[in-house]
Amino acid sequence: MRGTGKAPKSADEVVVDPKEYPALLKEAYSDADIPGKPRNFIGLAKDIPVPEMEKLMLASASAADEDLRDLALRRAQAAKNYLTGPGKVPVERVFIVTPKIAAEDAKATVKPTRVEFALR
Repeated sequence: MRGTGKAPKSADEVVVDPKEYPALLKEAYSDADIPGKPRNFIGLAKDIPVPEMEKLMLASASAADEDLRDLALRRAQAAKNYLTGPGKVPVERVFIVTPKIAAEDAKATVKPTRVEFALR
């Protein structure tokens, strides 16, 4: 990743060399504000193995409703592109509707984790 001279246009284009990964993860982990981060006897963040850092980082990750809405729309567009590909469903028969986020639905207790398709 480093020293290529060309900046990636999106996160999808970033390639991390497996040799660089532990150092980059450690840097991100040390910058992250993670509740319950293991500390040494003087209160500094303790060095822990890569799998434990990954687990704590993933557990502390959060996403705002707008992030979830954007992800839902991108997934819907990918599904539409697949369904309307060459020799498949005509594009004028597939519609993407505004995604519903759990916080907007008074009855929902958890954020939705599925896709709903409707046939008419």
